[in-house]
Amino acid sequence: MKKLLCVLLAAMMALTMLACSGGDDAAEAEGVAKVVEDGKALTIDELAAKAKEEKGDFHIYSTSSKTDKVVQAFAEKYGLEGEFSSTNVKEKDFYTTIEELVDAGNASTDYFVTQNAISVGQEIRAGRFINYVPVVEGAADSAAYAFMLYTKEFTVKNEFAGEIGVTNIWDLADDAFAYQILFKKEGEPVNELMLMELTTEGWSAKLAEAYDAKYGEGACAKAVAEAGVPTAGHLFIQKFIPKTTNNSSEGDTAKAIVASTTPTVGFGTVSKYKKEGEPSIDEVTRLNELAGFKGFIYQFYAQISKSTDRPYTAMLFSNYLATEEGVSGFIGKDLAIYSSTSTVTEDLAGVTDGYILENVQELKDVYAEALEFIEKVRAGK
Repeated sequence: MKKLLCVLLAAMMALTMLACSGGDDAAEAEGVAKVVEDGKALTIDELAAKAKEEKGDFHIYSTSSKTDKVVQAFAEKYGLEGEFSSTNVKEKDFYTTIEELVDAGNASTDYFVTQNAISVGQEIRAGRFINYVPVVEGAADSAAYAFMLYTKEFTVKNEFAGEIGVTNIWDLADDAFAYQILFKKEGEPVNELMLMELTTEGWSAKLAEAYDAKYGEGACAKAVAEAGVPTAGHLFIQKFIPKTTNNSSEGDTAKAIVASTTPTVGFGTVSKYKKEGEPSIDEVTRLNELAGFKGFIYQFYAQISKSTDRPYTAMLFSNYLATEEGVSGFIGKDLAIYSSTSTVTEDLAGVTDGYILENVQELKDVYAEALEFIEKVRAGK
């Protein structure tokens, strides 16, 4: 299990230890990174005791609107003083916003809850994000700690599932597939990350295997050569993107699939459908048994700000997020969202099997070339 989680999040470069103004004496003298490094040996009870000694407010910048209630519940649980709050920032504005705050030494910028492996890795290497792995049993041991996994899948309205007949991921990219595919391909970095992962060695091999299963042995190698692309992943991107229709949001995609009167395939976060209410998950078929890959699992990262004046509170909050109580405030009744803590999510290996997993190191290695290729395909070049 530990090996799976390490693959999930991969190794990143070591944290840059930079000094930070404000806060307790240790933070002022040696920097928050040093406080966090030394704090790795502390138990939850020890962290709680030190957090109660810290003064001032604790503020989070997050791409999830649920963070505000979660951090308030956390403060109440541990009896912490000060105002505990979160500002919700759209992903497209998130990193510009927090970079300005941290670089200015803003001591009211304490913690981050966000997504996008590439951007998180860049902030860790720049020293703005300080990584801390919770001591909670089963917490994902990673140099870019993420506490929550979100699942994206292809879906179709139940009544059209048989008609479209999709069993292989290449069915969706085939020239003969005439049905509409709703896929947010512009202004959606997470979907770009999924496509980038397809160009890695491992996923290109799985795509090649699925291609040969559909078209015959050796067919993928021939098609890749004829297309003049490096891998089966590049071939999929080249064939798939032009067949998709860009939708304004994945929430709108879910609503459109449920309301569809003709066969339409949608791709997006499964939690956009509801167990109770509209758009109902009961009205759609999840296409999560496709040859090639089942879908994409991306992560929500929990990182400490180098400018925080409450480093022990921040470490304690990371431990809270690693627990069932802490993550439940994000998951609620939503579908296909999981804690990355193995003692919270039963059979985590089974949950993630067959899905493309957001892998920091893999993405770092292919990012520049893959992004350029995706942009060319989107531009019709």
